[in-house]
Amino acid sequence: MWTFLYNASLFFYGLAIRISSLLNRKAAQWINGRKFIFESLQRTTFHNTLWFHCASIGEFEQGYPLIIQLQKRYPSSTLLVTFFSPSGYEFAKKRFPDFHIFYLPMDSKQHAINFLDIVKPNAAFFIKYEFWFHYLSALHTRQIPTFLISGIFRKDQPFFTWYGPLHRQMLRSFTYLFLQNNNSKTLIDSIGITNSIVVGDTRFDRVAQLKQQVFQNQIIDEFVGDAKVFVAGSIWPSDEDALKNIIDLLPESWKIIVFPHEIDHFNSSWLIEEPAYYTRFTTTNKRVLVVDTLGLLSRVYRKATLAYIGGGYGKGIHNMLEAAIYELPILIGPRFQKFNEAIELIDLGVAFNTSKQETKKVIYQLVSDDQFYVTVKKRCALYMAEHINVSENIDAFIFEKKLLF
Repeated sequence: MWTFLYNASLFFYGLAIRISSLLNRKAAQWINGRKFIFESLQRTTFHNTLWFHCASIGEFEQGYPLIIQLQKRYPSSTLLVTFFSPSGYEFAKKRFPDFHIFYLPMDSKQHAINFLDIVKPNAAFFIKYEFWFHYLSALHTRQIPTFLISGIFRKDQPFFTWYGPLHRQMLRSFTYLFLQNNNSKTLIDSIGITNSIVVGDTRFDRVAQLKQQVFQNQIIDEFVGDAKVFVAGSIWPSDEDALKNIIDLLPESWKIIVFPHEIDHFNSSWLIEEPAYYTRFTTTNKRVLVVDTLGLLSRVYRKATLAYIGGGYGKGIHNMLEAAIYELPILIGPRFQKFNEAIELIDLGVAFNTSKQETKKVIYQLVSDDQFYVTVKKRCALYMAEHINVSENIDAFIFEKKLLF
């Protein structure tokens, strides 16, 4: 029964995507990207393939440090990366020519068989949230080592409910599960999944890598000058009221850099003053710069004095670690409970929930009290230092246990 319901849900999901593709560009990309995919796979040469599957850009960034780590250990292996979403596929296809980048064919028993027959992976790595029943079952049947990377679990997920037999079966398909925190291990231990280890989150490794990259940008440098900078990253309309209040509390001498999450739908009317725009930047006289292009946010945080991470007044906050690696105090909205690092950074007094009444006091302290600001930065630096090298630890564990090749 559970397999039937799962297959039915996939059928109706695919139907909905096809209908949406008539009007929605991303849905059309999702459909068109999967046309002739098996023919494309057959034209590709695979050798000792290490297969990594990611939902989208965020999961790819999360898995990237491990991909590079395993590439060093197994240099002759083919690196195959598959994506569920068009945004992830397009991002990786343009920037990582050394990898074989494909969409993942829609999950079905026959697709899984065909995919594995062509690719013949030596191992499969699913990043964080990706669970596809037929692919996992086929990998398990063929005894192909299969790993969950940076897994994180919550009690409200289907794995821990009466209607979760199929989901629990998916977990039993993994050779090993590498988890972010002890709570996740306790949860999966409670349903009899004991082949797991807590290693942390590979995103820490990724932001540490990005920090080492040289970044020079004439527009950002000209706009910032010698001023202190407030960076608001991945901003949704639901963040605007909180941001307006924060900006009102900042000194006039500070510069403001705003990164909309959806550039095409950004409306600047909530800003008190007319901003400058990155793609048509002509003057440094403006106090506010809206970055209306992609790919800069994670690097611009290094210019910041204080950061706000968007999404916390909507579905959930975006990547805090991109800012935390620069030892920044971080402001967020109230919907952070699904994010382990947010909970920990708030507990440490590094991140601050802007829905609370003491936000005005916190911002005043951060702006006016140098000792408080330095203390926050030190706490942040220590936290980040304690959480890196996750990818090396995963690689070492797999190698020592002889789980590959």
